[in-house]
Amino acid sequence: MIRALLSAVIVILIAPAETFAHRLDEYLQAARVSLGPGRISIEIDLTPGTSIASGIITLLDRNSDGRISQLEAQAYGEEVLSDLVVGFDGVPVPVTLNRVEIPPLDDMRHGLGAIRLQALGEVSSFRAGNHYVHLRNSHAPVPSVYLVNATVPDDRDIRVIAQTREPQL
Repeated sequence: MIRALLSAVIVILIAPAETFAHRLDEYLQAARVSLGPGRISIEIDLTPGTSIASGIITLLDRNSDGRISQLEAQAYGEEVLSDLVVGFDGVPVPVTLNRVEIPPLDDMRHGLGAIRLQALGEVSSFRAGNHYVHLRNSHAPVPSVYLVNATVPDDRDIRVIAQTREPQL
């Protein structure tokens, strides 16, 4: 059976911030968008700079016990996802948090540890032809820098033909 070629245009909108190298006083939010048959997968690495890490740890450690429980990690991941807007051909795509990984707190305090989120959205109208995927990240508890890229799809029948970014809104 011959499968029709599916292509997508990824349009990535980011919240107001210039994209520079990760600095000590910023929250680096790096997202990767992957497309597959009927799905949009999003992975986000959130790396706080050393001068703001304690504030991010406070956001994570809701009961102030000095450790991040899985429930606290899940709550923070859901908060980040609530600040994302994902769309496919102009239709909003709800995303579900699949995984949250929290690095050792000492790594975060030294600007080395990244909080890692993985989310998935289902797309029912994924058929042959050109499509438009939209992602906007407005999660900004502190000054943030945003990076977003589409990954090369695993499925050879899907290809990304363009990425457009809005550096400032």
